[in-house]
Formats: sequence, C-alpha cells, structure tokens
Amino acid sequence: MTRLNAHFAFVDFFSGCGGMSYGFHQIATKNDNFKHVGAFDIDHHANATYSRNFGLGRVDKSKY
Repeated sequence: MTRLNAHFAFVDFFSGCGGMSYGFHQIATKNDNFKHVGAFDIDHHANATYSRNFGLGRVDKSKY
C-alpha cells in the first residue's frame, strides 16, 4: 500500500459551532497532514460558539 504524503490546509466555510473543524482537528492529532487556516460564519452566535469551542478569536480586518 502506498502512503499519501500530501498536506492539506483547510478553511471551515459556514463553520457554525465547528463540527467540521473538530473532525479535521481529530485527524490532525493523528498526523500532520492537515492545517487549520481559518473559519467563518455570518451568524455572530455561531462565531461566539466556535470561539468558545476552539479558543480562536476574530481577526482584526483593519490590520490587513
């Protein structure tokens, strides 16, 4: 069996509370093939929940 050595960066679009991110984080704990680079949602309640679940805050857009 050939082992795939590809690396993937992922963005969680319409992240909600972070279910997809959680799955990728679980995979990332087993190998280094996945890197979380961001998440977003239009709903501020979902963003607040995501932030509590993952300890990630908002990006200050004025810096970019």
